Amino acid sequence: MQAYHPSALTLDEAYIQQRLPLNEETIWSHALQLIAAVHTVHLAGMAVRVIDMSHVLLTSKETVRLSCAGLLDVTRPDGTRTAQQHQLEDLLALGRLLVCLACASPTAATPQHLQKSMGYVQAAYSAEFNQLLMLLLTNGPPQPTIFDVVAFVSGRLMTRVSQTQWHVDALLTELSKECENGRLLRLLAKIAYVADRPELGMDTEWGASSDRHLIRLFRDSIFHQVDQSSAAVVDFAHVVGSLNRLDVGYESKTLLTSNSSRGNSELLLVSYKDVRTVLDSSFDEVVDSANHVHSAPPTQSQPPPMMPPQMMPPPH
Repeated sequence: MQAYHPSALTLDEAYIQQRLPLNEETIWSHALQLIAAVHTVHLAGMAVRVIDMSHVLLTSKETVRLSCAGLLDVTRPDGTRTAQQHQLEDLLALGRLLVCLACASPTAATPQHLQKSMGYVQAAYSAEFNQLLMLLLTNGPPQPTIFDVVAFVSGRLMTRVSQTQWHVDALLTELSKECENGRLLRLLAKIAYVADRPELGMDTEWGASSDRHLIRLFRDSIFHQVDQSSAAVVDFAHVVGSLNRLDVGYESKTLLTSNSSRGNSELLLVSYKDVRTVLDSSFDEVVDSANHVHSAPPTQSQPPPMMPPQMMPPPH
């Protein structure tokens, strides 16, 4: 089964047809990824057998993936050649692919152009890159293996591992932020479901109970604060801090004051744990009410009474 990558381009489409910018660092990035992929396949005792400009996909800015790997083993099995011979062909195909990328030409690695292309690569690219190509394109004893190639690029692979680890740490940091946002969003949703609901089911006084009044006071203490001149206070740190204390059921006390628009002013000293307990019980009541309505069997409507047929006058 092959993974689907929408909007992916082959290397031929990206760098030959669309002429995306390509430098040695980008080629090294692609080469290291392909070497790692080929190493995984060869380590399993198999061969890719399809490595060229039309069967390597560019799925993001610098991420490449093998396409149609193992397809020839199913459509055109070759029992006349050993796995080692197929693996050597993979290395040669990878070398030719890198030559085509370096020269930005799909025919740069053909037999009639290869010598001229290698001359250009030697003049335009680093000695290390040229040595990598010579190792991949070696077609005589001693024949290289993917393990020789991995050993040759081990220094760059270690650098890439460090960069990948840094990237993973950055992603995990951002993911943890989103998890925190989701946790606080669920808490805000619970407050919104409960705070201003006037009635629940058959209980028309549900919203007027002391529990819901406590939740409204806590909601107002977060979002409806004013300063000495009655100007609105917008303090996101206070919002996040209060919601975090509520989420963990903090034992410390908080002072809640009623909004003058809701009636007589009052002061209430409660713990975040008490507010969390009241919020959970009130939200559970809302959920139970919703589940009861959805699980109740529908009432069957009575069919309309049968009307007697009208008497037709007898024909004359």
